[in-house]
Amino acid sequence: MHMIKHQYWASIVVLSSLLFLSLSLARAEEVKKPTSTKAGQGEGPDAIPTYSGKGKVTEAVDSQRGAIFDIGGGVTMTFPRGLPVGRSRLVTLKTTTDRPTPAHIHPKFQRVGATLHFNGALNSGRVPMVLSVSAKRSPEKAGYKLVLAIEEAGICTKDSKGAKLGQGLCSSWRTIDARYDTQAGKINADLASTGGYRLQFGLVPSD
Repeated sequence: MHMIKHQYWASIVVLSSLLFLSLSLARAEEVKKPTSTKAGQGEGPDAIPTYSGKGKVTEAVDSQRGAIFDIGGGVTMTFPRGLPVGRSRLVTLKTTTDRPTPAHIHPKFQRVGATLHFNGALNSGRVPMVLSVSAKRSPEKAGYKLVLAIEEAGICTKDSKGAKLGQGLCSSWRTIDARYDTQAGKINADLASTGGYRLQFGLVPSD
């Protein structure tokens, strides 16, 4: 009887040890898993971190790590490593209902997708920042090309004096070429710099 009791308690000890070991390994494995990575950007501790939100992300962009902002609806903005922003630059990317007047951008500008607002005036250096929005099909049409319109603060003119941005400056727009990625179903634009205000994909005459 004494031997049976001894074997019983020995079994309990062994089972408890195995359970503790399993839980420890599970916790260790959980810690190893990256908490903010994006497909295509790699995995592990060296991956560019992804920050997600519903229509808005406010986070610090780190020059050494870079960042990906994912505000939902297929809208992402990628900040590459090496972006000259120091150790921590707090910025916000969000959707906005304050849609620009097309004529303020170009007499024949046609808006495509949501209007975005990015409050950081950044310069990318060698590797551009990439703004992407999902689109089931290309919005391009004959005689027009895809562009991204970038709002900046400029000198007030007769045409822009009604769109003041503060500090005696008014809204000014420039456009850069954009492209449609058929395989990914996305409209992409490479930004060497941002204006610190609204961003709007659209179409302008290709001539």
